[in-house]
Amino acid sequence: MDELVSVMVIYRIFAYCKVIARNILKYIKRFEYHLIVKKKNSNYIPMPHEINTRQKLEEFCKFPKGKIDACNEMGDFYDLSIIVPAYNVEQYIEKCVESILNQKTKYEFELIIVNDGSTDNTFSIIQQYKNRKNVVIINQENGGHSAARNSALKHINGKYLMFVDSDDYILPGAIDALLDKAIQNNADMVEGSAFSFYDNGKISRFFRHRNSLNSVSPIDTFYGYPWGKVIKSILFSDIKFPDGFWFEDTLFVMILYPKATNSYTIKKEVYAYRVNMSGITQTAKKKFRSIDSLWITEYLMGEQKKRNLLSESTYNQFFDQIAMNDARVRQLGNDVRKMVYEESVGLYQLYYKDCFFSIHSEKAKKLYNYIIAFNEEMALTLLENWNYL
Repeated sequence: MDELVSVMVIYRIFAYCKVIARNILKYIKRFEYHLIVKKKNSNYIPMPHEINTRQKLEEFCKFPKGKIDACNEMGDFYDLSIIVPAYNVEQYIEKCVESILNQKTKYEFELIIVNDGSTDNTFSIIQQYKNRKNVVIINQENGGHSAARNSALKHINGKYLMFVDSDDYILPGAIDALLDKAIQNNADMVEGSAFSFYDNGKISRFFRHRNSLNSVSPIDTFYGYPWGKVIKSILFSDIKFPDGFWFEDTLFVMILYPKATNSYTIKKEVYAYRVNMSGITQTAKKKFRSIDSLWITEYLMGEQKKRNLLSESTYNQFFDQIAMNDARVRQLGNDVRKMVYEESVGLYQLYYKDCFFSIHSEKAKKLYNYIIAFNEEMALTLLENWNYL
């Protein structure tokens, strides 16, 4: 009997060691690939991924070619430039524009509306405002949200910048509340409270802030959206939104927020966000283009390193980004989900393996422990219940 127990114990130890060895071999292969590619191409931004995993993911969704490098000339004739990209929003665009033009404010602002190749009556509605002295209308072929915003960035003449989606609207007093705080503190960014709503008017969610007396970290405090805030235009002087990527708003969390050194929040509600059930955020969950969530994470981490933006805050945000990527690809099946997770771990190994930053949340500490222990199963279970918003 004792001999049987001993044999079973030895067998279990052997099986456990075999699993560990297999996982270690997997990561050794990743780094071998990383070194080979780096040696062949000195200009390559290294990514320590297992080549088979990456090739399989690219069969589903190619890595986009868009870049964020730009050279935007910023004027300061206005206090604020407001950018509204518009595509097939004939039922919403008038309310959006009127909510901006009807602001009672002491500040001078310009409104830049970009018609991104709409096929409905959106452009005709926009044309009603063409004689307003502070309204600029750009009409272009359809290029997507990033292309529309980038077109507007080339024309801004405001010290501060605001993005408004064309199916949303801003609330009365929004401009004064945000700019008062920004100018008073010479802030890089100021974000206000907001709420989201459905077409029937029902409130979906509140995005609440307090009135911050001191500067806050946008990565730790702001929400991950372009709207509901004013931004110093100079922050966009050398960057743009990456064309070709879905989830281009990730630019804010991973590049804009780390660039900002003096940011504040206000309690006042300034923005109403319409929940669009046919938008990218909703539809991507069932499409292989949702793998773009990983691709844009990979690309922007390379940009973070290039621009010296890696920090303890970006380190902690990265764990949330892993969870976000996982949530977006979950409906594509376990095989894709595991590959996306493995690639995310590869990014961790490349950019943060030798860092000694503190981890702020308990869930991030758990994920970190699973990553370094090669415990993929427990990591994926944890990610299923991750609240990353």
